[in-house]
Amino acid sequence: MEQIKVPFFVRLKRAIFNPETYSNFILEKTKEAIKYFFKFLIIFSIIVSIVQTIDFYKQGIGEEQLNILTDYGFEEEYIQEFKGFYEQTNDVYIIAIAFIVNLICSYVIYGISTLLTACVFGVFGLIIARICGIKLKFGKAFNLAIYSITLPTILLAIYMISNILFEIEIKYFSLAYDAITYIYIITAVLMLRADLIKQKIELTKIIKEQEKVKEEAEEKEEKKEKKKDEKDENDELNGDEEPQGNKA
Repeated sequence: MEQIKVPFFVRLKRAIFNPETYSNFILEKTKEAIKYFFKFLIIFSIIVSIVQTIDFYKQGIGEEQLNILTDYGFEEEYIQEFKGFYEQTNDVYIIAIAFIVNLICSYVIYGISTLLTACVFGVFGLIIARICGIKLKFGKAFNLAIYSITLPTILLAIYMISNILFEIEIKYFSLAYDAITYIYIITAVLMLRADLIKQKIELTKIIKEQEKVKEEAEEKEEKKEKKKDEKDENDELNGDEEPQGNKA
C-alpha cells in the first residue's frame, strides 16, 4: 500500500498539537522520521546560529573568546593572527563567517546529541509499549521518539535565545525537556492502544455480522431445500394417485 506524503509543516503541527496522529507516524518507515528530523534540525540550527552570531558580534573578540581558542588547543601565534584578522576585516564578512561556523557546529553537535537522545527515548517508548501489551520494533519506537522531541526542542531554542540574549536561566529546564518528551510518548502509546482496542472491537462486530448473515443465508437455503423436498413429495403422491384413478 502506497503511503500518502505528508508535508513537513503538517508533520510539525501534528507532532506538537495532535499526538493522536502518532500512530500514523509509527507505521511509516524510519527514513521518513529521519528526513523530518534533519529538516527540523536545519530550522533549529539556523535560529540558534543567528542568536549566537548576534551575541558574538555584540561581545566582539575579547579575552574570554581568546581563552576558548586556547582551551581548544590553538597555538598563541594562530590566536593572535585570528585577532588581527578580526580587527582588520569588514564586519559583514565577520558576521557571515561567524554565522556559517555557528550553523555548522550547531547542526553537527545538536544533530548527534538529539539523535542519541531520541534513541534513549525510543527505548523508553519500547518499554511503555510492552507494558501496554503492544509489540513494537525499535525502529517504530524511534519514530515515536523523533516526533515526541519536537516541542521540547522548540522550547530549547526559545530557552537558548533567552539565555544568550537576556541571560535568563531556568535551573531545571533539562528535567522539563525530558518530562515533556515522556508525556508525549506515553500519551501516544496509550492512544495507539486505544486505537488497537477500537479496531479489535470493530473487527469483532464485523465477524459477528458476517456470521449472522451466513446463518441467515443457511436458514434461507434450508427453507428453500425443505420447500423443494415437500414439492417433490407432493409430486410423487400425485403421480401415485393418477394410475389408480385410470385403473378404476
